[in-house]
Amino acid sequence: MSERPVSAGVYVRVFVALIVLASVSFGLSFVHLGAWSPVVALGIAGLKAVLIAAFFMHLVEQASISRWFFGLGLILAAILFVMISADVLTRERPRFGQPGTAFGSGPSGAGLAGPRTR
Repeated sequence: MSERPVSAGVYVRVFVALIVLASVSFGLSFVHLGAWSPVVALGIAGLKAVLIAAFFMHLVEQASISRWFFGLGLILAAILFVMISADVLTRERPRFGQPGTAFGSGPSGAGLAGPRTR
């Protein structure tokens, strides 16, 4: 099984693509995208990870079983991310400021508002 090695020009193009993606990621940090900010940032990070794994870790030159296991790892990481996100999004939010909570006002009524007066 003789596979053709990747030329140096491909590595330069991948490097330039990684620099462009890093610049886009940095530029988007100044743009308010609301709830889409983490989605876009993770999308760019995922694309950079695939480029690095494919070319700099030589997955494009490997047998297909290596690529399958890399894809399986990505799928399992995506499942883990979705499950953690679902857990965080379905938790009950703490009600700060209510009596009996960590930062709420106690019997004296002080809480975070100021010092206690007696």
